This record gives sequence, C-alpha cells and structure tokens, in this order.
Amino acid sequence: EIINDFHANKIVDLGCGSGFLLSELNRRGKKVVGVEPNKDLINLARKTDSGFQIYNAFAEDLDKLPITKLDSVTMIDVLEHTADPLSIVEDRVRKLNPGGYLHWNFVGNDRQNDLDQEHGPREPAEKAETALLGGCDLNGIKI
Repeated sequence: EIINDFHANKIVDLGCGSGFLLSELNRRGKKVVGVEPNKDLINLARKTDSGFQIYNAFAEDLDKLPITKLDSVTMIDVLEHTADPLSIVEDRVRKLNPGGYLHWNFVGNDRQNDLDQEHGPREPAEKAETALLGGCDLNGIKI
C-alpha cells in the first residue's frame, strides 16, 4: 500500500533488504537508491533488478554517501534497529526537499531488537516508537 502513496520521484530506501520496494518503484519510473548493511541481501537485490544503486551501509551512514536532496526517504522495519531513532529521523528530514516525505514503520512491538553488534543493544520497538513520536512533536517535525 505504501507504493500507491508515492508521488515522489527521487527516493532512498534505508534498510532496503532484498530490494522489493526499490524494484517496484523503479518499475514505476522513480529514481531510487537503496542503503543496506547486509551484503547477502544486496546481492539478492542485484540478481532481481540491477536498475538502481544500493550502498552497503547503515541507516546512520546516509550523510557519508553521495546522495543529495530527496523527495522521499523510506525506513521500513529499520528504526527499531538503531541506537537513536529520533536523530536518524531528524537527519533524514534535513535530506528531504521541501514538501518531501519520510515513511517509516516498526517491526512488532513485542520484539527486542539486538541484531547489530556494531551499534550496540537496541530498544524494544514500542519504546523506540514512543520516543520517536514524542521527539518529532517536540522538534516540530510534522507527522
């Protein structure tokens, strides 16, 4: 259903996984770029569709990549894997063109996310989502 809501043309999908969303958006004529820390998933995405760039990086590393202003940033099942979801959202909002969109969702709230040893322990999704929504409100980020 998220695909039907896309009116943006230049999109980055953070945590793009095997590239399903990228492939569908690319098929619809969108300019898409992926960011994914798992090399196996990147290889799978490239076997399926090679019509877009995927960077091997974490969501936190977006500012280090040669990606300029965007119409949309998607983070599907990503924020609960980060140490500081609010700072990720704040940084991504700065990458958006005026009127741009930030799309995110969370994995089931009963799951403890500690999948990434490099970035340390993760918060339960419910706690991350609550902090994120409150932080967005305090920082004037429209939801």
